Amino acid sequence: MQTEHSLKDWGLLTILVVFWGSAFLMIAVAVETIPPLTLSAARLSLATGVLFCALKISGESLPPLFLQDAHVKKTNPVWLSLLGVGLVGNALPFLLLAWGQTEIPSSIASIYIGFSPLATLVLAHFLIRGEPITRPSALGFFLGFVGICVLMGPTAWAQFKLQDGALVLQIAIIIAALCMGLSNVIAKRMAPVAPLGAATGLTLLAALIITPIALIVDRPWTLSPSAPSLAMAALLGLLPTGLANVIFFVLIRRTGAVFLALVNYLTIPWAVLMGVAFLSERPGWNAALALALILGGVGISQSRARRAA
Repeated sequence: MQTEHSLKDWGLLTILVVFWGSAFLMIAVAVETIPPLTLSAARLSLATGVLFCALKISGESLPPLFLQDAHVKKTNPVWLSLLGVGLVGNALPFLLLAWGQTEIPSSIASIYIGFSPLATLVLAHFLIRGEPITRPSALGFFLGFVGICVLMGPTAWAQFKLQDGALVLQIAIIIAALCMGLSNVIAKRMAPVAPLGAATGLTLLAALIITPIALIVDRPWTLSPSAPSLAMAALLGLLPTGLANVIFFVLIRRTGAVFLALVNYLTIPWAVLMGVAFLSERPGWNAALALALILGGVGISQSRARRAA
């Protein structure tokens, strides 16, 4: 692992930020004429194809489906963990995010998703031995939670009604962020496995879960999506979901997690910029304050890791 980061490392990090930060813009355009279920299924299916290609080129392979133990063949428990991460970290949050973005601006959705690293810290405290929440982590989570409250608005909870569509969709996106945090905890508890093989396996499982549902519910062959929506759906699967995962694993091997944590600070501002530049979104003062609180919370919570490194 490198201690000095090369121009190539910074270039890969920049590409990763652009891909992941642009995903919210792509979703916003795609869901104009493509239902969230079908979009999520297409996204995962395309990403699975990209990851299988990367797997073949790299010479790696999927984890074995069965293990031989005392002359007894049993299912590899890694696949149960991959199923959990695929469901909680891909299928469910991708669907909730796409559903939420049918009405919620992409810039606002991206700020909500920025809460997921803080959710990981709290969930890890309860679910992973040896990872107690620290004072910086607690302070970071508190700031992030305040940011969520600011973003939803001072009267949101007082006026909460299930028929209030916009509020329900905001909550759906928050649940997506929590799902992503939980998937990180499941991944940390998983037995060691080749990362690219794991990413391919969990994406495959997520696609297998959501695609049949989309075929039954949406009957996508009856849809008439626009050309921009189709283009954004294809880009969403190929770039932020497929190729970005390959870049992620290249970077984690080259630089380690501390350098890669910069993605948490750069992706969301980029997503907000894309919404403003291409969708004419105008986030209010509360969005700017929420962004500062959430990113500040992430920074404080990760200060201990940076000092240790």
